[in-house]
Amino acid sequence: MANILLSKRGSADIQSVGKNWVYNFIKRHDDLKTRYSRRYNHQRAKCEDPKIIKEWFDRVQITIMQYGIAYEDIYNFDETGYAMGLVATAKVVTRAEMVGRPLLVQPGNWEWVTSIECINSRGWVLPPCIIFKGKVHIQGCG
Repeated sequence: MANILLSKRGSADIQSVGKNWVYNFIKRHDDLKTRYSRRYNHQRAKCEDPKIIKEWFDRVQITIMQYGIAYEDIYNFDETGYAMGLVATAKVVTRAEMVGRPLLVQPGNWEWVTSIECINSRGWVLPPCIIFKGKVHIQGCG
């Protein structure tokens, strides 16, 4: 792409950029920097439309008011997945003011180990649950 832009300048002699052009370009522009990307499931990325999220929170608030649900009866479940079988992260060019690591949507199949933790609005905590593919472990039954 850089060679195409350079050729469009209309110079008489044909030029091309050097092997360090990208590095030097980023170094010259304070508004750009490189960061390592983060893998992110494409199905999950499709669900992050702000309009859909706002509609969901509106429905939750209506349900709380409609049924008189007490705030201490509201729990937060936090799920964290650990992907097994993914490739390494990649270095990407992004804006200098960007906070955190950029996302890299990577479709494909892999295995997840999931951890679920739960706390209610008053601070009561339930024991965590770890889920492995094809494993069943129920403790304390009977």
